[in-house]
Amino acid sequence: MEIDLFQIKLVNAVEKAFVEVIQKNKGVYAFTLECASDLTSIGIAANTTKYLNLFSDEGEEDYCYFKYNEDEWEIFSGANQEFEELSKMLQREMELRSYEFFENDGITVRKEFHEFQKMIFDVGIEVMKQFSTHPIYQQYSYINLNFYVRDYYNEEEMIAIYASLNPKEHVIAEYRQAFVE
Repeated sequence: MEIDLFQIKLVNAVEKAFVEVIQKNKGVYAFTLECASDLTSIGIAANTTKYLNLFSDEGEEDYCYFKYNEDEWEIFSGANQEFEELSKMLQREMELRSYEFFENDGITVRKEFHEFQKMIFDVGIEVMKQFSTHPIYQQYSYINLNFYVRDYYNEEEMIAIYASLNPKEHVIAEYRQAFVE
């Protein structure tokens, strides 16, 4: 896979998805690039304060959990064609390199897969860092950004990623609280 091409397409997809999400939804407070840990899909998730408040109100014990847990959010669509193409790029690479990534049993993962996985995730984080300085985002800098992979990063790694994308102490503290709830 041409990683530079993948990154360029990912930047464009994130920008397009962000614009679509904010144009179609009022009260967006969070926007995340998420990738499946098995590299079968990549896309976005976002949430609105209206949807958040259906589940919890500020001050309630589980508020931060619902606010920061992408699995509990409302919006999973934006730049759908672009993300479908990116997902297919990942799937094709997994097929082409399956002999390199997996043992003969097709289940046991080799270190080459973990290296490729880390490279893709690092690209995702870098794309979101780049996006955080983009003029489109700067108009909506109150929207929190994230890069998320379910069941991959430990708590401290997730907090570090979030902090690198949202350099506001109160937001980082609230995000950290989500892990306590």
